[in-house]
Amino acid sequence: MRKVNIANYLPNIVKEIAEFQHISNTENAEINLMWDSIQNIFDDQFVNTATVNGIKRWEKILKIVPKANHTLEDRAFTILTRLNEQLPYTYKVLKQLLSQLCGSDGYVLNINHDQYELSILVELKSKNMVNAISDLTKKIVPVNMNISIKIRYNQYSYLRNLRHMELQPFTNDQLRNEVLI
Repeated sequence: MRKVNIANYLPNIVKEIAEFQHISNTENAEINLMWDSIQNIFDDQFVNTATVNGIKRWEKILKIVPKANHTLEDRAFTILTRLNEQLPYTYKVLKQLLSQLCGSDGYVLNINHDQYELSILVELKSKNMVNAISDLTKKIVPVNMNISIKIRYNQYSYLRNLRHMELQPFTNDQLRNEVLI
């Protein structure tokens, strides 16, 4: 953030006068507050840098009702999902959208053309975004395809390299349902 000191713009003759120093300090607080507000207005134009007020505005524009347990990041993800709903809808576009939303390693996409089935496994770190992904796929995937969206929970193959001492502080539920470092 930019910090302004109005005293730097005063002539040298008046810089040393106490009244002008007090006026400068008072104005500095107001001007810095104004600069911060201007920066927030600029940041709110872009979903990735939006403040809480910017996210609320985007949600109002797109008619999105946020869930109580969603973080600011989850809400921004939902907004980005809604903004990315554009034609044409191809396999390549779907992969790009999922990569933008979940990261390139945040999902596994499989299509069974013979059975008209689309399955998406979402990594555990993105489990709060499953509903947004579901809404996106319902809008862009052809109606004749069955859509299956599941969370990829922690599995034995991931945990087998860890020692019992490392796993002991966790419950079984935590080992399955939480992102482990």
